[in-house]
Parts: sequence; structure tokens; C-alpha cells
Amino acid sequence: MKKTITLLLAMSMLLGASALAVSREDAQSAAQARVGAGATLVESDRDDGYYEFEFSDDAARYDVLVDEQSGEVVMQSIEHRGMRKASSAAVDEAAARQAVTEAAPEAQIHYALLEQDDGAYEWNLFYTDGEDAVIASVQAESGEIRQYEIYYGAAAEILTADQAVEALTASRGTMEILELDLDLDEDTGTLRYDGNARVDGRVYEFEMTAAHGDIVKWERD
Repeated sequence: MKKTITLLLAMSMLLGASALAVSREDAQSAAQARVGAGATLVESDRDDGYYEFEFSDDAARYDVLVDEQSGEVVMQSIEHRGMRKASSAAVDEAAARQAVTEAAPEAQIHYALLEQDDGAYEWNLFYTDGEDAVIASVQAESGEIRQYEIYYGAAAEILTADQAVEALTASRGTMEILELDLDLDEDTGTLRYDGNARVDGRVYEFEMTAAHGDIVKWERD
């Protein structure tokens, strides 16, 4: 009986160690390496298999997601300070694309969308840069990049934004895309495209797998 209890305790300790392969300190170091030594940790959390870190410096706020098993940074959001969405769309698509190519010369831009939300305008450009999938949000008056969302190593694993829109259109018919985003579903560890689209005057909320374009949500908004 004593041997059985000892064996069970040993197995429990082993399973506990494997369930949390990376310490918070190591995960924080990986996140810090992405944002730079000058950024200060503001907040940290752990949920659904990921460490979540928020950093800040004079230039921007950084949200970083680290896989607790591999210790790899899977996503980073960089939001530059002092830049809000624009009240008008003075910048056209060509200028928004130029802003991205100047900041990331190797970027392959796949899709650009001017989004409007309660009188606020912003260009969102979806592109790949090497192995990474990126969304750059361009301020629609100044033409400056306001925010980045970077999904590290995801470029080869998912559809590009234009391919995702094509898959959605093939399934649901001709539509106007109003909003489009790329998000990590932390419950499943998979990336999904989501947003809103107008079809025949009706607005629908959609969600689809980024890997294959399978529609998992299509509801009247």
C-alpha cells in the first residue's frame, strides 16, 4: 500500500511538471526579449495554456502571449501611444500600403480593409513577413502605423486574409466585408478569422478557421 501511494505521488508530480513545462520567469524572459529591455512589465497572468504579459514604455504598450509548454512567443500586439483612430478617411489604400512597405520592406501584403466604427476610420493591412502573419493598423488621417498584431510562425499554417475572404464568399455569396480580424482561440490553440459582413443589406457576424476557412459561426448581427 505504501509503495502504491509513493508511486501515485511520483506520477502526480511528474504530470504536474509536464503540464507546466515553462516557468513564469522563463516565459517572461522570452517576452521581454521580444519587446526590448527598455519596456517595463505592467501585468502578467496565466490562462488556457498561455502566459500573458503586458509591458509598457514611452513609445507603446505591448501585449505578449507565451505558450506555457514550448516557452515560445506566439503573439505580440504593439499599440503606439498618442494615436487614435481617425475621424475621416484622408489616407487612401495606396498610401496605407506604402506605410507598411516602408516599415517592413519584405512584407507581402495580401489584403487591405478600411474599417469604420462609429465615425472612426482605420486601415487594416494583412500581410506576411517571412514566417510571421501580421496585421498593421494604419491611422486613416496621418498614414502612421498605430498598431501591430504579430502571430509568430503562423504564415505557413493559415490562409492569407484574401484567401479567407474568398472562402467566405464562396460559401455565403457576394458580400461587403465590414470588419476582419485574426485572433487566437486560446481554448483550442488555433487561429481564426472573424468579423462582420453585409449581405443583401443585412449584417452578419462570422468566424472561420484560419487554417482551412471552415465557417464556425455565421449569425445575424
